[in-house]
Amino acid sequence: MKLYDACIAPVILAGVLLSTDVHFSTHSKNKTELDHAGIVQVMSCETGPGIGLKASTNGLYGLDLQYGLTYKPNATWSLSVIPKLGLSATSQEVKELPQYVQFGLGIQLLVGYEEYRLGLEVWHLSNGSALGLNVSDRPNIGLNLPLLTIGKVF
Repeated sequence: MKLYDACIAPVILAGVLLSTDVHFSTHSKNKTELDHAGIVQVMSCETGPGIGLKASTNGLYGLDLQYGLTYKPNATWSLSVIPKLGLSATSQEVKELPQYVQFGLGIQLLVGYEEYRLGLEVWHLSNGSALGLNVSDRPNIGLNLPLLTIGKVF
């Protein structure tokens, strides 16, 4: 596939988002107030350039640009690695995030059997204070959230 070819094979995934107390900028004694949540993801494609949307039941949302690399040893099985970069938003105040809109960064692993997918993703939310992008006077602790999903390619 060429870099500029667009793949339109939507992937819909649903699963669980796990809240964690793993933070990069502060000691892990800072306990998160977020609960585990259900999450739904829709991606334009798992291979090549694409976009993805996330929505969780605890009020976290994401819009990502992504580029998937897929290995298919045969017609039945596939393995995709998908780095992601985008924006995230919250519907309410979150202690770890000083702003309602911030960056999202992640990497997803999709294991496929025929049209079904099992996904594992790590999603990092931060306002980019390390890059000097914090416009709030509140501290930027950041969130690191694992997602476990299952879904289908259409």
